[in-house]
Amino acid sequence: MQTSPASTPALTPRTNAHPLDWPGVLHWERVFALFLHISIVLHVLVLPALVMWLWRRKRSKFVDDHGRQTLNFQLTLLVYLGAGFLLSFPTCGGAPYVVVPAVYILGIVGTVLACIAARRGRVFRYPMTIPFLRSAV
Repeated sequence: MQTSPASTPALTPRTNAHPLDWPGVLHWERVFALFLHISIVLHVLVLPALVMWLWRRKRSKFVDDHGRQTLNFQLTLLVYLGAGFLLSFPTCGGAPYVVVPAVYILGIVGTVLACIAARRGRVFRYPMTIPFLRSAV
């Protein structure tokens, strides 16, 4: 029994594109998005990421999307840290010893994953993030 060439799986066209790839992303956009995510290392609230995002957001939708995600993540981490310190008063000081390391681990893991995605030119959404700025895409 012979099958038609169109029905054989080996002859169907396959693409190597990842489903989260952003088509047509230039090198400078990937590098700029990478530096947006790395700006969390500076620990100066959200100011470096905000300035970088405002500077280049209208020039690239990729940078705009990654900038929004970075700002959302950094603001969310600040909210989590604030909640941890507020919880320390009624619990006699035990909450910061749990919340602060958890927030730092979330920040490190999220930043590494975001940097990898930005460098590869992919869409990325941080885990456990409050969407303060809605995605424009």
